[in-house]
Amino acid sequence: MHRPTAHFDLYTDSGAAAAKLPAGLEKAHGFVRDLLGLPELDRAVPVYCFQNPETLKRFLVREWRWPEGAAARLTAVGNARGIALSYRAPEDSQMVREVVHALFHRVRGKEGGSWMHQGMAVLAGRAWEKGDAAVEFAPNLRTGEFLPLAEFLAIPDLFAHDDASGGAGTSEALFAQAGAFYAFLSRGPRAAKWKEVLPSFARTPVEPAGRAAALEAALGVTLADLEKEWVEWGGKAGN
Repeated sequence: MHRPTAHFDLYTDSGAAAAKLPAGLEKAHGFVRDLLGLPELDRAVPVYCFQNPETLKRFLVREWRWPEGAAARLTAVGNARGIALSYRAPEDSQMVREVVHALFHRVRGKEGGSWMHQGMAVLAGRAWEKGDAAVEFAPNLRTGEFLPLAEFLAIPDLFAHDDASGGAGTSEALFAQAGAFYAFLSRGPRAAKWKEVLPSFARTPVEPAGRAAALEAALGVTLADLEKEWVEWGGKAGN
């Protein structure tokens, strides 16, 4: 079934998604644009929504040429090509996170690093659920339970990264850290500068090992001082 909307081209094999997801997508679009200050799209985003997660996996492997192992771990993905997901609910926060990825890739760019893209997605997903990524991570900053920025920024893919020993290096913890750090950049003392440099930052390719230096150059501050500012600002979030 094809259900076009103002900003999306929805294709789905789910009757529930065909009936309810168009309105959810449009609501998410407005929310994400307002939250992240994104410009308008120049064309509709394709959305492929499947009733069965197994069908989504086959689609990712056959049409988007994803490796089977990577496709099997996902229930949703968003990028410049569009959004592919298995249907859960018309206003599901995971759908919102993929809308973030798809919109940002299209109107800003795909560069900057996994920490940045996942950070803004977590920020938006928690805000959609009436939560606050910075407030929720504040206890970690107060107790030092986070990955130092020099190590954190260099991780190629937060989703694929994990630490079997647990702690701050697990994928779940890294996503939470990304959301909190992005909240600091977008709302903290360097928010005006971040807003200014973000468009070029998102378009400039940088290897993972060089992302810390790129962020230092963009913001005009050493990484050590930036981390201190984040810990001070973020540790007080919600108080």
